[in-house]
Amino acid sequence: QNHKEEGKGTMKKFLFCSCWGIIFLINFYLSNCYAYYAQEVNDNWETAIFVKSGDIITGQFETDGDKDVFKFIVIQAPGTLSIDFKPQKAAKIGANIRIKIFDSELNLVKTFPQIFNIPKDEEPESKIMKYNFLNKGLYYLQIESTVIASAWDTDSHYVLKISGENGLLLATEECHQLNLTGCVNEIDCEAAGGYWYLDKCHEKPCSKEAFFLCPDKENCATVGGYWSERLNACFQEDVVWNRNRNKL
Repeated sequence: QNHKEEGKGTMKKFLFCSCWGIIFLINFYLSNCYAYYAQEVNDNWETAIFVKSGDIITGQFETDGDKDVFKFIVIQAPGTLSIDFKPQKAAKIGANIRIKIFDSELNLVKTFPQIFNIPKDEEPESKIMKYNFLNKGLYYLQIESTVIASAWDTDSHYVLKISGENGLLLATEECHQLNLTGCVNEIDCEAAGGYWYLDKCHEKPCSKEAFFLCPDKENCATVGGYWSERLNACFQEDVVWNRNRNKL
């Protein structure tokens, strides 16, 4: 009889723990799902997501006026950039969407005239937009919504794909000679033709933050330094021996 009672008690404890375990897993799953749908990671220039030709990106609008920013590198021009954009059906309300291109200095290059007014009861179609590039370099693609559905409404997503045509080539890696800031280690930096110091990849062998790295007078002058012929080194200011300010 005692063994039976102990067995029942053990079973109750097992079922109790199992139920709580299942509840914990469900809450954990839901919290992660919410994080996936609700957290924005590319809503400014600094956190722009790098995309290459052929990438298929799924994005989501979170709030009214939400902006998603992507970046791409044109390594061969002239040519045509093709943007394949399809907004997913907004189940609750419509959405107006604006798409713009900016250069590496954040100057506006192109605003596409298509502003998609998506009725909530209609299935939106994929839109193809094209722009002819004349110059190589780093560019940003900004997608902005003016009206959106709830963040929990998974139908407020969109699908984006870009590709090069007519001779336009896009970089396959973020670390590139035209985008050295995308290099995160010394090996990749040097492979891209950059100079690694101060934990960053630079275009020149020295900078205003590192005068002492300038290898010659010419490089020293480009960063506003003073070259000492005697010490064969670059300094931030004129170096003097004494009150007469005789240069080294």
